[in-house]
This record gives sequence, C-alpha cells and structure tokens, in this order.
Amino acid sequence: MTQPHLSFDYSDRAVHAHDASLYRLLPRAIARPQSESEVIQLIEWAKLNRSSLTFRAGGTSLSGQAVTDEILVLLERAWDSFETCDDGLSFQCGPALRGGVANAKLARLGRRIGPDPASISAACLGGIVSNNASGMCCGTEENSYRTIIGFRLILASGHVIETHSPSCDEFLRVELPHVYQGLLSLRDKVRASSSLCELIRRKSAIKNTMGYTLESFLDFDRPSEILAHLVVGSEGTLGFISKIFMRSVPLRPHRATALMLFDRVGDACALSSELRAAGCSAIEFLDHNSIRAISHHQGLPSFLKDSQTGNAALLVQIQANTASELNNALELNQAFQQHRAVSNSTGFFSDRIMQEQLWELRKGIFPAVGARRPKGTSVIIEDIAFPQENLASGTIHLQHLLNKHDYHDAVIYGHARDGNLHFVLSQDFSAPGELARYARFIDAMTHSVAIEFSGSLKAEHGTGRNMAPFIELEWGSEAYELMREVKRLLDPQRVFNDGVLINSDPLIHLKNLKSIPLTDDKIDSCIECGFCEPVCPSAGFTLSPRGRIVLEREKKIFSKSHQTLSSPEVVFRQLDTCAADGLCSKACPVGINTGEWVKKQRSNTRNEYQKKLASFTSNETALIERVATVTLTGVREVGRAFGNRRLQTLSRILNKSLGIPSWLPRMSGIHTNTQSLNLESPDFIVFRSCVTRVCGGSQSPEASASGEDVLLTCAQRAGVSMLTLSNSGLCCGQPWDSKGFVEDAVKKSREIFEILYQKSDSGRVPVVIDNSPCEQSLREFIESPDASVWLNGRTLDLWDPVDFALYLSSKLKLKPITYPVRFFTVCSVHKSGRKNKFLELAQRLAPMASFPDQEACCGMAGDRGAWIPELIQNAKERFHWGDTHSRTGFCTSRTCEAALSTEEHTFYSVFHALEQASRP
Repeated sequence: MTQPHLSFDYSDRAVHAHDASLYRLLPRAIARPQSESEVIQLIEWAKLNRSSLTFRAGGTSLSGQAVTDEILVLLERAWDSFETCDDGLSFQCGPALRGGVANAKLARLGRRIGPDPASISAACLGGIVSNNASGMCCGTEENSYRTIIGFRLILASGHVIETHSPSCDEFLRVELPHVYQGLLSLRDKVRASSSLCELIRRKSAIKNTMGYTLESFLDFDRPSEILAHLVVGSEGTLGFISKIFMRSVPLRPHRATALMLFDRVGDACALSSELRAAGCSAIEFLDHNSIRAISHHQGLPSFLKDSQTGNAALLVQIQANTASELNNALELNQAFQQHRAVSNSTGFFSDRIMQEQLWELRKGIFPAVGARRPKGTSVIIEDIAFPQENLASGTIHLQHLLNKHDYHDAVIYGHARDGNLHFVLSQDFSAPGELARYARFIDAMTHSVAIEFSGSLKAEHGTGRNMAPFIELEWGSEAYELMREVKRLLDPQRVFNDGVLINSDPLIHLKNLKSIPLTDDKIDSCIECGFCEPVCPSAGFTLSPRGRIVLEREKKIFSKSHQTLSSPEVVFRQLDTCAADGLCSKACPVGINTGEWVKKQRSNTRNEYQKKLASFTSNETALIERVATVTLTGVREVGRAFGNRRLQTLSRILNKSLGIPSWLPRMSGIHTNTQSLNLESPDFIVFRSCVTRVCGGSQSPEASASGEDVLLTCAQRAGVSMLTLSNSGLCCGQPWDSKGFVEDAVKKSREIFEILYQKSDSGRVPVVIDNSPCEQSLREFIESPDASVWLNGRTLDLWDPVDFALYLSSKLKLKPITYPVRFFTVCSVHKSGRKNKFLELAQRLAPMASFPDQEACCGMAGDRGAWIPELIQNAKERFHWGDTHSRTGFCTSRTCEAALSTEEHTFYSVFHALEQASRP
C-alpha cells in the first residue's frame, strides 16, 4: 500500500507532545490528512504497522486523550465545514469546526449548539462530541448525547457509514455482520440484567463521562443508533468522525441574573436544587477560595469582598425565549432572594452589561488560579458530579480531602445545577514526594466520590488517561467488562487512540506527566490550554502561541535536542512568522502576550549589521518613504498595464527567490487631496500615518477620480474643523518595535509625540490617528512605565479612527447602506477595548453588516504579511464570515485593507462607509 504522508520532524512532534492536559507524550509521527481517503489510508497503514491513531482538533482536552506516543493525526481546515438544515433546527459540520463559530452562525437563526463548555471558542465539535461535553446550562438534557443526530464515520475496517441514514442498518447487516450482530447481542445482554440496567440508569441520571455511554443500549434499539451514541463520549477510540449531524437548541435571549452569598457551603448546595426546580438555567457554585481568587476583579459586588472561610456563593441565571416567559420565571425565583440561607444578594437584574460583569467573574476563576500559581507548577483541573442529594456533603468532604493533602489554595467551583463541580490545584511534579502526594489524594478522592457519595469521577471533561484506571472502581466489573467488549468489537486491532479510556495499567494516570520549566516571566504562566490558537494567523501554517511557548519549554527540558530545536527552520516557525499583534493576550485566560515575548527574542538575536540598518532606516525614514511612494506608484501603473494578478504572481516569485516584500494590489492607492480645513482654530488634529502617506488612500473608484479624501469630506459635512499633518518621515515606531529594534522604535515614538504635542496646544486639541495600529502603538508608548519619566506628565488626547468615525456619525444625517457589507475589527481595536464601539459604528452605517464568526488577525501584522505572504493566505483560509453575498468590506487599518481584499471582496477605510452613508 501507499505510505501516508507523515511528519517525523522533531520540532513538529515536540510541539504536539503537549495539549491542555497534564501529560506529555512525544508522538512517533504527525499526520495531517486532507480527505477521507487519506484517513482510510492511515487506518490501513496503522493496522499493517500495529500502530495507533490519535485524532486531535482543538487540543483543549484536559484528561490526556489528545496526546500519544504513537501517530498523532491533526485535523485542520480541511475538516471545518458547516451547513445549517431546516432553518437552523439542525446542522452538519466537520470535526475541526470551532464551537464558537457554530454558535455564531446559528445565532443569526436564534439557535445555538446544545453543549456550552467554557472552552467553546477554542474547542472543536469533534472534541466536544467525543467527550460528551456539556457546560454551565445544558445539563444532561442538551448535551452532545441528547442532541446528536448521527455521524459520518470511518470504522476500523475502513468502511464509511452514515449512522442516521435509513439504509445504515442494512449496510451493517450485509457488509459488517459481526458489528451488526455484536451490537444487538450487547444490547440484549444489558437489557437481560436488571442490576446492570438499574446501574446504568442511576449513573446516567447525573453528568457522567466515565467510560462508554452504556445508556445507548437502553435508549436505542437499532445498531446504527446504538453505535452513534456509543461514539459520543468515546474519545476517538471507536472510529473516526468525518462529519457531525446535530440538533440545535433555542438561543433563549431573554435573561436575568443574580449573585447570592451564603454563610455555609451546605446552604448554597441545598438551595441549588430548589433553584433548579424553579427553572434556573445556570446555577454556578463558588467556594470561598474561588471568591478570594477573583477578589481583585472590577465589578465584584462589595459584599463578596468580606467573604469568610466557609462561605460560598451562587451565580444564578434564568433564560427564556420571550420576555413573558422570563417574567413568569422571575416571579417564581424572587422569593429566593429573601431565603433565610441567603446572607446577601444582588437581586435579579436584566441589564446585559451587569450580567456580563458577573459572568466575567465566574469565568475568571480558572485564569486567576492559573496566573497566581507558583512558577514551574502545573495547574490541574478535575471535574466530578454528585447526585443532588449528596452535593452538600460531597462538597464539604472534598474540601476536607484537599486540606488533608495540603492543597490549601485549591478552589472548588462549578455547575451546582447538575451537581457538577470543578476543583483546581497546583502541582510541581518535579519536586521530591509531590507525585506520591498527588497519588494519595487521587486515590482518596476517587474512592470518596465514586463509592461514598455515588458520584461521577468525570462529569464533562472525558475519561482520558487521567481516570482510565478508575472506571472499574466507579462502574463495577460487569459494566467495565461490557465496555471492554465494545472496544474489542469496534476496534479489535486497537487502531483508535489505544490506551485512552480502556487501559490495564493501574498507574497510567501518574506517568508521562508534564514538567513546566521556567523560561521567561512573560510566558511562564502559560497553562497550555490552546485558547489562543483560533485568533493566531500563523496557527496551522507554522506555530500558534501555545506552540511557541511549548517549544521554548522543550528546549529547556531536553537539552540534548536543543540544537535541533534551534535550527534556522525552527527559528523561522517560532519567531519569524509570529504576527506579534498581541491579540492572543485577549484570548489567553492568563493574559499572556506571546507577541511581546517574541519581540524580546527578536531583539536578543539581532546582529550588529541588522542594528545599523535599523538605525539608518529610523534616521532616514523620509528618504525611504519617498522611494517607497515612487515605487508603489510605479507598480500600480504596471499592474494597470499587465494585470494585477500577473504582477502579484511575479512578486510572489521574487519574494521567494530574492526575499523582497510581496506586493498586494490594494497597497498601491491614490494619493488624495489632504487639504486642511479651518486651520486657525481646529477642533481636531488629524495625523496621516506613514502607511497612508506611502500607500495612498483606499478610495472607491468614484472618490479616486476626484482625488477626494473621504475623512476630510465627512468632517466637512459634520462641520468639524481639522488641521491635517502629513509630515514626511514621522512614524509611530511600530515597524521597528515589531522587529525587535526597541531603541529605534522609542526614538520614532518620541519624535512624533513632540510634534503632536506642540501642534495640539500641549495636548489640548484631540489628535486623530488615521490608522488604528498606529494609534495603539503610540498610546502604548505614552502609557509605558519606561516613558513616564521622559514624558514628565505630558500626554495626548488620542483618537482612533473608530472614535472619530463614531463621533462624526453622531453629527451627520445618515442613510444606512442597504446592501450586505463586511466589517473587520482589526487587532488594535480589540486590544484597545473599542470592539463594542466598532460594532455600534457598523450598526449605524450598515444594518446588514457581517463580521467574522471568530475573532482573528488578518495576517498582515504591520508589514510582516508582505515579507511572509503565507501568513495572510493562512489567515484568510481560516476565516468564517457570516455572509455569502457581500462584495465590499471596511476596517480601520490601511494595511489590513490590503490583506483582506480579494478578487471577490474589496476592503476600504471605514470613512468610505461613513462618506457613503452620509451623502446628501
């Protein structure tokens, strides 16, 4: 047979030896199949070579089910398709589609997916269903098991089936009779045992992801349906999910939220069952350590600041489809505010901003624990579930066990509505005696939860390697042997994720544990969760922020391989291709800006020649600007004569062979008339960034014909006077900063500050920077501690294009754009906290505006995308847009306009949209 394409590159394998769990396993090889035929080829190769395949999409799993020392199969953009059916009542998607993207697409139809895990923005649907994920609100009623319709599966035999097809059972009976008859035999065996039936019903009454979903044998009669529901929660051990077919659930947009404080843990747990009976959709428990962990957060109710040891809180939310439904539910729940056990409460409120503040507190618990843990320790999060009647006593006993084993800072929080709790602790496995302490605690905890309190050792995070040795403890020998029979029937040669879920090693949970070496203060708090990956333009092309940090840790631990991990090819992947835009810090639970660390590494590796060249360019910026302007103008004319597509192809060839920047058609704009308005006493100073001066304005054809500048036009219509500064050679310093030339960047920032400070009457007149990244760069310089002494209290009133466009829109009579258009929130707008302002602006200008279904960088990253055009291409291929008909888009960065534009879609400045909407 044909050898499948496998990567044996050590750095590639080392990066993917880590996931979000506490385990490290170095795979023998990495595979990246692009089609079902390639997956089938992999399966046949694995059987022939007695190997195992572990499929991985988001890599956010917490229990060791997405790492392997065999063949790791990465599912990337070839597997992230999506299609709605029946007006959104159901949908089908690929296993690599992010849960957040699915929700964004379904939200337009008033729907969402059932499971709502906290990792939903980063987790992929393949992992969500393979772990039978749930979350804060879905409980057991809307989890993956309850909302799945079926799968397109590739079995160990190589057969491809669709379990929901009417002909699937007949296909199994004819083509795979041993599977067909085997499933029926197991079904009948289960149903013949009253004790087994009672056990399964009792275990499935609460959240439970320990082992296989044996309730499939009770809930369904046909082999195809049994198989589909066995695959849910199977963690990739029974077959490959090629496509997922699921039901959606109502979005329930009408919501009210309350936060209640209790003197005792038992009181909070006891009341949660009453709140559930009254229709509360989410009931989140926070113990005293959890409250203490988020005590520094803004928005924390004052009464929580006085929380004492033994106290607990409940964050409660009611969700409804209509306002009347919500009001009815509120009437039932208002009485709980005066319940004798409640010591203080916010009361229920419907204000979305206030609700978001409280939910940010709840979501901030895990990041807070991860950030404050001792350096070099792993952060371990476990999840369990108790029957409601045992929730109070079980929680109190869990606190006792944590303290007994010296985990005094551990926090307990979670979904009290379902008796599902998470506990988080820090552990240094490199210290003597620590592994034994952890082992003692796990043994005590598993016996307590599973035996004493009849709970689940895994409620929603999946069994994995972490709890595989304890399945028999929880389920008993008869049920465990049934699970082993399921594995033997569907995967007799153990091709799929061998060692996960079914494992005979009683100590597997204590082997292959991660070490977290100290490398740099900027990245040491990374918990390797992978939440950063969806926003990164280089993820899938080279490395994600997680991959860059993991690689640095691998260098530190495995010194023998350090040379391999420091080759030019690896440096290119780790440092050169990082956009360094910092958007990853917004997605990171502990706020790591991997771009800042990368820029530091770039600075440390610059040689004398590079430093001199950077110094020359910073001193002669005006000359370089003139040369670049002439060059781009000439290139634009060549493109007109020979065609932009041919010219772009040629530039890509020259980029590869000579290392010159790749040309993008939208970079060559028209140099418009920037005549100032009312110069004597301007309302604003408008600074033209160097990218605008060099590349010209991004005007529409009708504006280009007259040389009209849309920003000035909009200001004139609004009656706003401006002084326009277009000084050649001035720059915010970002091009030098991103490349690691800090001194040159600071020099350029100082130059522009001095001129703007003078022109703005010592900071009195607001200064509009016409390019969002430039405004953000200058703002960061002004606000940096290193600049405080030099600035000596001086500052500028800086306005981003979003600020100014929104301000002008309030003064203009608008006729909103009536056709579909796209708006793109550039990285600097995210980082500066202007996202909501940009959304407001888009709604004013174009009611049919659409945004990407997941926030991400466009890959331009200043000018890096021109030097490495694959960054832009990679980013574009990962975007999911919320429309299919638009041909025009708008943003607030000139370089991002160029990167985002394609033959089908052209992006312009947001001021073009404002000009169009404000035309008389």
